[in-house]
Amino acid sequence: MDDTFGFENDFDEQNEDQFNSFATGSLRDSTLFLVDCSSSMFSKAQSEDKTLFEKCMKAIQNMYQQKIYGSDKDFLGIVFFGTEQNNTSEDFPHIYTLQDLDQPSAERIKEIEKFSLNFDFKIFRQDYGNSNDFSLDKVFWWCSNMFSSITQKLDTRRIMLFTRRDHPHENDKTLEKLAKNKSKDLYDIEVVPVVLEGEKFDYSKFYADALMLSEEDIKILPDPAENFEELEKTVRSKDHKRRPYTHLNLEFDSNLSISCSVFNLVRECAKPSKIKLDKKTNVETKTVTRRFNPDTGEILFASDTKLALDIFGKRIAFEQDEIKSIKRFGNPGLKLIGFKDLKTIKPYMYVKPGHFLYPDEKLIEGSTTLFRALLDKCLEKEKYALCEMITRVNTPSRLVALYPQQEQIEEKTQIVPPGFHVLFLPFADDIRQIDRVVETRKNPEVVELFTKCINKLKFKYSPENFKNPALQKLWFEIEAIALAREETEHVEDLTLPDFSRIEKRAGPFLDQIISELRLPDRPAQAKTKRKTDESGGVLVKKNKNDEDLDIVSEAKAGRLGKQTVAKLKEMSNRFRPKESNLKDIKETSLAQYLYIDYNLKEDETLHTISMKFGISIADLKRINCLQNERDIYALKVVKIPIKPNSYYSEKFVNQLKIADYPITRLNSSNLLSIHLETNSIESEDEKSSEDNNQTNNLNSKNEIEIDAKSELNLSSLDTALLKESRIINEQGVKKSKQARQAKRFLKKFDHKIESLKNHNDQLINSVQDQNLIQVANATYYREIRSDIRTKEHHLMP
Repeated sequence: MDDTFGFENDFDEQNEDQFNSFATGSLRDSTLFLVDCSSSMFSKAQSEDKTLFEKCMKAIQNMYQQKIYGSDKDFLGIVFFGTEQNNTSEDFPHIYTLQDLDQPSAERIKEIEKFSLNFDFKIFRQDYGNSNDFSLDKVFWWCSNMFSSITQKLDTRRIMLFTRRDHPHENDKTLEKLAKNKSKDLYDIEVVPVVLEGEKFDYSKFYADALMLSEEDIKILPDPAENFEELEKTVRSKDHKRRPYTHLNLEFDSNLSISCSVFNLVRECAKPSKIKLDKKTNVETKTVTRRFNPDTGEILFASDTKLALDIFGKRIAFEQDEIKSIKRFGNPGLKLIGFKDLKTIKPYMYVKPGHFLYPDEKLIEGSTTLFRALLDKCLEKEKYALCEMITRVNTPSRLVALYPQQEQIEEKTQIVPPGFHVLFLPFADDIRQIDRVVETRKNPEVVELFTKCINKLKFKYSPENFKNPALQKLWFEIEAIALAREETEHVEDLTLPDFSRIEKRAGPFLDQIISELRLPDRPAQAKTKRKTDESGGVLVKKNKNDEDLDIVSEAKAGRLGKQTVAKLKEMSNRFRPKESNLKDIKETSLAQYLYIDYNLKEDETLHTISMKFGISIADLKRINCLQNERDIYALKVVKIPIKPNSYYSEKFVNQLKIADYPITRLNSSNLLSIHLETNSIESEDEKSSEDNNQTNNLNSKNEIEIDAKSELNLSSLDTALLKESRIINEQGVKKSKQARQAKRFLKKFDHKIESLKNHNDQLINSVQDQNLIQVANATYYREIRSDIRTKEHHLMP
């Protein structure tokens, strides 16, 4: 029995010291892809548009992407042989190293795409060329040198050879002999034959002797790949890791035991864990836990702490040796208790995911023979072995059932491996007593209808046919970001039911069930794509109460405040425009602002930039489209809005730029034009039409516009406010209560402006530091704007 099947690595690195030397989860794998570039590899079938060489490079590209998803620490490399050019040395002709052994990255994948997606044979022939004068002996020698150049400790060294030629040195027996000898001295070599439709690949001509394959090994080898799907499947199967979860001895009695390897056949594929990075440098950080004495503040070491347990008001402390002895339940292993019928295992006995047991000949010789005999007898007698299992030193013992499984082979490929499933069995404390459900009366006709319906909807389930759509979408998004692609690949959710097939196969039975049970009629089949309204907005599903609700009439009647928040949200979403419609914004809804491009320094943050230029963090986020402060580290150049007639507008006068931005998204202090409007102050004594006309005249005169081309300083603000107060006095509105309030406010405002003037002049005269002057100016203008807004609020009726 050969270990011809592969299992995913599910090694627990946190308990690495408790496993034997065969568990090598912390080591790295290395794979070197050898691609034949002789002229025969650039042929293609009539029904296909890609050559054999392009298919091989596409399969290698997919392997790189899978490594990034699951094993980004592994080493991968690509070597062309059979080329006219070489970049190795004169001693290794017709060999070109495309990529050295290194970890997969986005740049390396982009380099492969030149050969898999945008391949041009003329350019390839010019840069690399073709030649049949290569020597596999030299090729294997060069691969050995590449593996030796890696300083890290490697777990596996694998060579994957893509070729169409089953007898490379047919006319040169000397080169053939050298190549066979070197291949036997080398590492694990996997041959991936690629042929055109109808061609054969005969291993017996060369590779059977070179790779030391027996006749039985050749019989179970998969057929050569004729299309890309078969090639990708072959490459994936050859790249599977064969690492055990642990190694245990199956003890029959005190004098007889065999060695077995424990694998994990099925485990949930989780999303990648998050990595904490330094906020400023993006360097990966490590979490360090330290214990302190709460009274003295001293750092406590492991030897200074003890575990304790409170029992009846008394605290009992345990030493470390006592804790270890309490956790120890025996030596790791499997102890045979007896055998039971397979039918005694019920579905409700499931406790947690199990393992898979397979013999290991390396530790105890003869384990495979005894394991095979035990498996055959269990299958023949329909029995399972009941055992006690301890996986590690510090884990409690569990009752397990060794459930036998027979080997299955389809098309020379092992589909199901032979061995025992390790099923965890519950203890008596794990089983709960549930009250029986009262059985209801059964309608035989309905039972028969359901039976027919279920039989019509049955299909052969295979987990390989259903990929996790959430994981697929995540990986495609990460791949698009890493490779700088504008669009991501479409993810087809195969877990969704196929309503059309259900209707076709079991539609009549479903209708009969509905009529028998007097259920409401089935609704029409819903379409997957939602409709949109004329404005491009997404139509949200309406509730029954919202069908007759008119948002326009409700708003005019002033009854929107009586509606619930949920209804208001639905009405808002119903008329929500698409993001693409934002491009049609009129020019009148855009404002202009000044800005400069500022090169970020390593230690700068949004807070430091805000303090340096006197700009709010909110404006910096809006201008640069930042969601949070951490996004600034992805930028190299930041837009800094500059206020007109400010210190920085004069300092960076040659670097100023103008940009458009929606008015509703930008602070008005950064606009080129500032428009102040004050509402008219209506007199309390509106008795004559003359007073109304005076009020209307006041409305038109209170409108002040300050252009950015004119000087935005204290004198212009002073003049505007004095003019405004004079107009108010001349119109006689001071008789009203609001006018008197406005007059008092203007007096306070004038006094505050004067004090701010004096304070600003003192700062300018006494301080020579330009930064402090800029901060003073920023404070001055900010307070002016605040008072203007307050004044507008007070003047409103």
